[in-house]
Amino acid sequence: MRRRRFIALGATGLAIYGAGVATGIWVDSAPVSKTAPAAKQLEEFARSLQGVAGTGRAWLSMHADRNPRNDLLQVLNLKPAEPLSRADLIEYVAARIKSDFEHSRLFKHGNWWLSETEGRLAALHVALLGDKANEAQKPGFEWAPEISLVTLQRFEPRQVVQGESIRHPNLPDNVLYFALDQSPPPRYVVYLGEHRLTINPSENGFSIRIPDPVRYALFEQPGESPVWLYDPVTNQRQRLGVFKVLTAAVNSASQDFCPIKAWGPQTT
Repeated sequence: MRRRRFIALGATGLAIYGAGVATGIWVDSAPVSKTAPAAKQLEEFARSLQGVAGTGRAWLSMHADRNPRNDLLQVLNLKPAEPLSRADLIEYVAARIKSDFEHSRLFKHGNWWLSETEGRLAALHVALLGDKANEAQKPGFEWAPEISLVTLQRFEPRQVVQGESIRHPNLPDNVLYFALDQSPPPRYVVYLGEHRLTINPSENGFSIRIPDPVRYALFEQPGESPVWLYDPVTNQRQRLGVFKVLTAAVNSASQDFCPIKAWGPQTT
């Protein structure tokens, strides 16, 4: 049985670490609401939880006679109408979760031990949202840990001019080539920005072809896109570098297009 905390107090506030493995519980810690009655502040926080539907339903099924909202107000020593900021709520919740683990006030869900406070928060989320409660997400690229999947020697090209195509002397247009010391498994994929592309393995590396929809999305605006190699089987990834789109040169001599002498037909 694994024991862990889903919720921890960090520099930016309260974060629920889903780790992309078990239930993917997390909450966006950036927004901080203004002072509000404690009960309303608690409900607002519970609604913001993500991936907790399964945990919340499990807690409710084991505590059918309990009200998670009232339980949380009691264990956090809060009165429903007292003014409370989100920052103070975060501090109280984090302290209570720490205390839960220290005193073995735990809630078992699947193969995980959670604190009772985490269970109550998930249950309050489900009680408030019902069928709209946020379900856990399967692990994926965004959660994948970084490791070294391959030994990258180089990839080319690393840039293109805005609005133009990638051209090689000996390769089709719009192909990126990655030189390695070996052939990678064909299951690997490349993320170019947010776009997922399949690889074409070779003896000493692999290539990817950038389809037109991706090219139109990426090559029309100057900027940079991170390049990742991702193993969807082991859920691991490696950053390979950055692909740049350079600003196209502007002809300062004239802003006019070529004059049109004739065109047609002009009727149908």
